[in-house]
Amino acid sequence: MGWQIKSAMSLLGAQLLSCSLSSTGKSDEGFNLKHSTTSCLSEDHVEAYCDAAVIGVGFVDTENDYLPHVIACENGNASPASLRAQAIAARSYLYYRMNIAGVIEDGPREQVYTCGRQPSEEHHQAVEDTNGVVLRYQGSQVAAFYVAGAEPMPPSCEGNKTVFSKTEKFVTYNEGNMGDALKQSSIGLVDANNLANRGCMSQHGANCLASSGSSTRSILNFYYGDDIELHQALGECVEPLPRCQHSAVASNTAKLETNLPQPDSSVL
Repeated sequence: MGWQIKSAMSLLGAQLLSCSLSSTGKSDEGFNLKHSTTSCLSEDHVEAYCDAAVIGVGFVDTENDYLPHVIACENGNASPASLRAQAIAARSYLYYRMNIAGVIEDGPREQVYTCGRQPSEEHHQAVEDTNGVVLRYQGSQVAAFYVAGAEPMPPSCEGNKTVFSKTEKFVTYNEGNMGDALKQSSIGLVDANNLANRGCMSQHGANCLASSGSSTRSILNFYYGDDIELHQALGECVEPLPRCQHSAVASNTAKLETNLPQPDSSVL
């Protein structure tokens, strides 16, 4: 992952669909965004990066090549919910780097694309299930940092700080945190004006949460906060989700604002 981060620029282009990640449902069986019935999607504007410009490699198909390889190299043995969280985080970081630099490194400084492991069906499935989905916050592209982290301690799945870890210091535990209360990660620029820094996920911790039954959505909330936004960028490489009716958007917003219980969902 990147070790420095500047304030994110707004992405421009085609329409983007989004939904809030405030729900913490535990079920993640049969995860597929196209089958979502509990998350209403509002609109934003961003263009999908259908090709990743990888330094030393060239342009690579984002959804069918780049992301499956990154997932296999970065966290290939994880369970499905954790792989989906990894797919969303990796895509988000790619979009951030493409937006500010136009290229991304192949290696541990940013994301590992080239390694001794080829992606398997489960890695392609995690990308397909989250097709085009990225994390954003208040109109800015989030650089969804992630590191290995320390070995987790069930049932909380927080890292064991008594055991040495090079990367645990960067991990943020943001479940229940929103707005200015969110803990930014020191892996990037810690500044309230830097909307791209919304925390850092532990891969070990995400695997622990997934093994304990947490959904992809709740894993993302755990590290990036309850107000992180889930968006689907649109382009020729992304199959768009259905748009919401305005009444449905209003209804969903009212539920979130009043903290009414949300139905347990098999998606996100």
